[in-house]
Amino acid sequence: MTRRSLDLQPDRPRAWRNLAEYLAASGDRAGAAEARREAARR
Repeated sequence: MTRRSLDLQPDRPRAWRNLAEYLAASGDRAGAAEARREAARR
């Protein structure tokens, strides 16, 4: 669902933070770090 939200509105920092939380919880630390950087950039 979060990925779909980002497809539709990629400039939403909250969606990037949600993705980072999900990725971190699933063990993808590198993906979570990238999503956090993207959230900060937006």
